[in-house]
Amino acid sequence: MDNTQELTLTPSTQELIIQNFVAKAGTAMADVPSAPLHVLCHTVAMARLAFGPGMSVQAPPNLAPDGAASWSALLAAGINDWGGASSRLVTP
Repeated sequence: MDNTQELTLTPSTQELIIQNFVAKAGTAMADVPSAPLHVLCHTVAMARLAFGPGMSVQAPPNLAPDGAASWSALLAAGINDWGGASSRLVTP
């Protein structure tokens, strides 16, 4: 069985939002381990390679597995958009 899909971008595609899996209590997947930082960074890097420098690649920092400690890794992986960052999260 081939489970690959063809990805089609239109001129209106403005950004890619890469959101890692985080297990939540009380859900059907509560006991599934959350995705580690290296998986999120790998996914961001692959998106950056596939879509190039002209695409905005976002990984919301409030969902990063290791909080602020992971922000430099996400930047190095290729994000150029913090997405839902607010003044509560980032101090100028």
